[in-house]
Amino acid sequence: MNTSPTLPGLRYLPIRGALYMLGAVSSLSILDVAVKILVDDHAYAVAQVGFLRYCIGVFVAAGIAWRAGGFQTLRTSRPLGHGLRAVLNLGTMITFYYALKLLPLADCFAVAYAAPLFVTALSVPLLKEKVGPRRWAAVLIGFAGVIIGGMGSLVGATLGGFILGVLTIALQATLPLSARPFREAVLFAIVILFLLLRPQGLVSSAYVTERA
Repeated sequence: MNTSPTLPGLRYLPIRGALYMLGAVSSLSILDVAVKILVDDHAYAVAQVGFLRYCIGVFVAAGIAWRAGGFQTLRTSRPLGHGLRAVLNLGTMITFYYALKLLPLADCFAVAYAAPLFVTALSVPLLKEKVGPRRWAAVLIGFAGVIIGGMGSLVGATLGGFILGVLTIALQATLPLSARPFREAVLFAIVILFLLLRPQGLVSSAYVTERA
């Protein structure tokens, strides 16, 4: 088992972690699209969709716990912490599902992409993690990709993030060693220039008509 040299005792498997993260983001995207279809057609209420999600989740969690060694693996020494997390998770789900019902899917995702800013900020006081300027720059550049692509366009937000990723790799490969610390500054200059020339983004959002 590999461990990070800066965090001894913690598992450090970046490739496996990246694949798990990719699967998680893909699954959540499919889930959100399915929820949008269900609630936007007015066939199901938000509370019904949330209830069915958690009913299915209970069986999945029970199966994982059973394979991991039985239900005793679910015991915890921090019941209050887990209870608080469960309440916050429920509130997040309900409010996000209502947002999916009232807003276009692309707008919901564009706003949700601001979440890394808050997660990164809260990781310092809550988890005692060290967040350096490069990590902050990476988060801000990711959000800038959403702005470049277009706040109201899911395709544009994805395209903007991809373009910034390619630019980051290109600058890392072409800049001399003495200039690489200024890579993020070059990217932000490109973002500012782009916003001045095309503030609506690469893909402009279309107007969404309410269903009768």
